[in-house]
Amino acid sequence: MFVLLLSIPLAFIYGVRRYGAKALLLFFAVTFVVSNFFEKLSISTGFPCGHHHYTGSPKLIDVPIFIHPVYFGLGYLCRQVANVLLDEADTRLSWRAGTGRRVNVVALPMTAAAIMTMFDLGSDSIASTVNHLWIWERGGGVFGVPCTNYLGWWLVTTGSSRSSPFTWPAAGHPCEAPGSMCRCSGFSSTQGSGSAPSRISRPHRATTSRMRPEPSGTNVISSRDTP
Repeated sequence: MFVLLLSIPLAFIYGVRRYGAKALLLFFAVTFVVSNFFEKLSISTGFPCGHHHYTGSPKLIDVPIFIHPVYFGLGYLCRQVANVLLDEADTRLSWRAGTGRRVNVVALPMTAAAIMTMFDLGSDSIASTVNHLWIWERGGGVFGVPCTNYLGWWLVTTGSSRSSPFTWPAAGHPCEAPGSMCRCSGFSSTQGSGSAPSRISRPHRATTSRMRPEPSGTNVISSRDTP
């Protein structure tokens, strides 16, 4: 659990530098509401993750208060891993500018959710079956965890990632703002809608052509003598 809590400051530090404080706080609010709603829904009805209840810890509407920031921190880090795997997909998000950009709008949150579900696959049974942080009331086939938990986890995290401001095509990305110089991936964009970001080219120092010195008695051609 301590490792999971480390993801929270990492997400804040890296997220503010990449997207800005406003977008990151909005992402925190989205994950807070989504995680609490579906965790409470699962506790009450068994959908989408299965029947379970939490033990100990201060709770907010039957959900431990540490769950919400963990959803935020881990969700952000998994999203950034997905972003790397998809070659900076968050710089190419649009429903209107080409098939590849439309695919990214869906592929990025789905991939991030898959990575987060893989993490849950390795940690849920330890947290519940071994450490009893929560109890699965009907057990399950994955070391005491029901298989439906992982499907529900993927659906919930896909929804929260898709609802985040980082994947809103209308909001755009700092790299796609007209005339912007993106700090996060080395891209800049040109004026005009729908223009693809281009790599920033650094200015090169002017060089003068020089020729090796010729032996005495021969004519030396200088770059200044050339028309």
